[in-house]
Amino acid sequence: MSPVGKMSQVQNGKVYQQIFHAQVQLVQSLAATRKRAAEHSETPKNVKTPMMKKVPLPEGETMTPRQRKWVHSLPNDGVTENPVLYREKEEARKEMERLTEDMIASQEVQGLMDIIVPEKVSNLQEYEDHKKRKYLRALASFQEELEQIGVELEPLILEKGKLLLKKISKSDEDVDKLFKNVEIEPDLDSYTIETLLELWEKVAERFMQQKQEIKELDEELLALEFSRADKARWPQMSSLLKEVLKKYVGIIEKTAYILQPDVYRLIDKEAMAMNQALLGNRRAIAQLLVNLTEATLQQELDNRHRWQSLVDTWKALKKEGLIQRFTEFMASEEIQEPPEVKKELEEMQKNQEVLQKVRLDHLCTICNLLPPNYNKNQLTEWYNSLTSLNKQLDTYHMDSMSLVHFLYEKVWQQCLSRVQECKQQLLEWKAFSEAEAESLVNPTFFLMVGEFQSKVEKQLELLDSSFEILAKDTELKSSDLFRYFQEAVKLWEGHQSVLLTQELELEKRIEQHRQKHNQETQNQETSLDKLLDQLRQQSQEESLKIHMDKARTFLKNMKSRYECFHILLTKEVMEYPGLVLKELNCYSFTLSRHFFIREIFEQNLAGEVIFKFRQPGGRGHGGDFL
Repeated sequence: MSPVGKMSQVQNGKVYQQIFHAQVQLVQSLAATRKRAAEHSETPKNVKTPMMKKVPLPEGETMTPRQRKWVHSLPNDGVTENPVLYREKEEARKEMERLTEDMIASQEVQGLMDIIVPEKVSNLQEYEDHKKRKYLRALASFQEELEQIGVELEPLILEKGKLLLKKISKSDEDVDKLFKNVEIEPDLDSYTIETLLELWEKVAERFMQQKQEIKELDEELLALEFSRADKARWPQMSSLLKEVLKKYVGIIEKTAYILQPDVYRLIDKEAMAMNQALLGNRRAIAQLLVNLTEATLQQELDNRHRWQSLVDTWKALKKEGLIQRFTEFMASEEIQEPPEVKKELEEMQKNQEVLQKVRLDHLCTICNLLPPNYNKNQLTEWYNSLTSLNKQLDTYHMDSMSLVHFLYEKVWQQCLSRVQECKQQLLEWKAFSEAEAESLVNPTFFLMVGEFQSKVEKQLELLDSSFEILAKDTELKSSDLFRYFQEAVKLWEGHQSVLLTQELELEKRIEQHRQKHNQETQNQETSLDKLLDQLRQQSQEESLKIHMDKARTFLKNMKSRYECFHILLTKEVMEYPGLVLKELNCYSFTLSRHFFIREIFEQNLAGEVIFKFRQPGGRGHGGDFL
């Protein structure tokens, strides 16, 4: 570039103003000429395509596919290439290639206007005011078109938002209806877990569709925002930001009110403000997406909790039903009173009655062994038979209780099998895990089985201990009974011993009296023989009479002695029944005291029976008579 000389200010004047306006008009005229040349270089769309006569030509190898297409096509169909028009285009293109830039510039200059129209503005100040008004009108129009873009896009945004809200409301109603159809069902436990899972799949599908609709809304809103600066994507919108900016750059430049850099700065400032607004809109759209997504996720979470609560209720009903059925099973007569155990106990009771009757009959046979039909060996044999019967009954009790224990073991195994069936049922429902099944079965079902088992074991233990106590008590009582009867027998033996002693003493006394009497009688008979010999030896009547009197007196003495001996024996014999009766009364009293009987049977020698009563006293004490 050449160096710039000293700058000088040109005075305002009409000549310079006319030169300026002439230059402006020439530039505008040149632009119009170039535009017309460009339009003439292209074929007008409304120019009718020349007709091409369809001449039937034989097909041959001399025609190209392009020529064959022309031949077989319809005239002027608008699709097939027109050879005449194509030839004219090619000739014009070749003609333009032959022209140089100088020739083109010369033609453009020749096309300029020869006469310059003077401006109507009389002075520069009015012209400046005119440019300012055009500039302000351009800015106002620019703002109006920007506002118009917002006015055109706002109904679309509101429409899409309302449509989404309508879809969300419809989806919420559908989800609520799905839940209510299950919640109002009175027999919820009749459902399966597959039905509940299918319910959640339907609900999840609704929310997946809702998320997709939210995503589509986000894409559509972003597309609307992009459409403000991209006409190609939204051809139905005429006033979009990108085109508006490009349009008003030229309009403001044409006003010539401000310099081109200032125009660009103004447009850049407006574009920056628009970009900030667009970024704010995008942030708002992104925040809307976040809010809608969070609301959808929260709603999905709430419905998940609602579904989980429904599942928990279903599981609780299943648990309650299972527990109730197991409780009914445990409370059933088959478990509480098993038929086999009941049958065995009834059989044991019948056999007990039979064995007890046999033992009772054997006990009654003791009456045949008591005095006076007493036999010591028979009594011992009777006691051994009684002991054998007691052992037989005790052995039968032990065998029966072993069988009852075995039968209850089978019942407990049946209960444990039922517990495993309940656990398997929980797992088959596919809604309970292994741990949940264990947590329900272990503390609940095993506790019920354990309580029932403990109850039965206590009853069986009580029954076993009762049988043991009964066996020991029976053995003790049998031994006491045997000793009791042995003591009664000892009383009888003592009574017999006393009677025998008294009888022997009576015989002994009688024998002593007899021996004494015989000795005295023998002595008297010797004396009588001597006296009779003397009597036979007497020859005199007086001596004979004296000896006769002596013999007669001696015989009287012998008679009196015999009478005394008879009286003595009679006295001894007559005293013996009294002694026997006394011993019998003493034996009667001893028996009453031994058998703890208050009545005492006594009898006198006249045969009269006397009943006496004694006060209760300890064994071994006589007590007082009443």
